[in-house]
Amino acid sequence: MLAPYLEKRRFYGATIGRFANRIGTSRFILEGAEYQIEANEGANSLHGGFGGFDRVNWSVSEWQDGENPSVTLIHTSPDGAGGYP
Repeated sequence: MLAPYLEKRRFYGATIGRFANRIGTSRFILEGAEYQIEANEGANSLHGGFGGFDRVNWSVSEWQDGENPSVTLIHTSPDGAGGYP
């Protein structure tokens, strides 16, 4: 049931990240250091690259039903994944 959703990236209802949008030329400067990240849309990086957070199988740490339902999801992204610090 999950396979058809994962086959084609459409980002409908997805948790977008590490960055929600495009990073031109797939590079950025943060605190004086330049980072080269994965390019997955021509020369650009879109929504976190090939391994963006839309591709993560998140863990549910908390679930609340009732009048104000909520869910808390957890994912630890390792330092350097996709070129991100």
